[in-house]
Amino acid sequence: MENAGGLGRHLAVRLAGSGESVVDVAPKLSARVRVLSSFAGNARKNDRVDAVATALAASRNERLATVDPAAASEVMRLLSERREDLVAERTRALNRLHGLLRDLLPGGVTGKLSAERAAHPARHTGPGRRLGPPP
Repeated sequence: MENAGGLGRHLAVRLAGSGESVVDVAPKLSARVRVLSSFAGNARKNDRVDAVATALAASRNERLATVDPAAASEVMRLLSERREDLVAERTRALNRLHGLLRDLLPGGVTGKLSAERAAHPARHTGPGRRLGPPP
């Protein structure tokens, strides 16, 4: 399959998971085969010619990487875990920031906290200035 590590990844993993033998053919390799092969005639690019060029490149090159569905699912699992960790860390940071703002401002900051809403009190305070709205 052409570009099994990129745009063709989902289909390649699905085929490999169902027991098919799938190898990753680089787009440049299949393009080179298409241009240099006599079957392409004038080497115009179309789906049929691309499929034949990719199949020829795969059949004539034993060094192409085989698509491993387990490895692809492992990568997805790691990415999913990383995303969960980042979301949890963001939530912890927002909770700490809410706590600090509650201590600095009477009533804290209500509503959804954004960078602008959190930075506003710091911009309007300084040495000798009181936090919060004027008395």
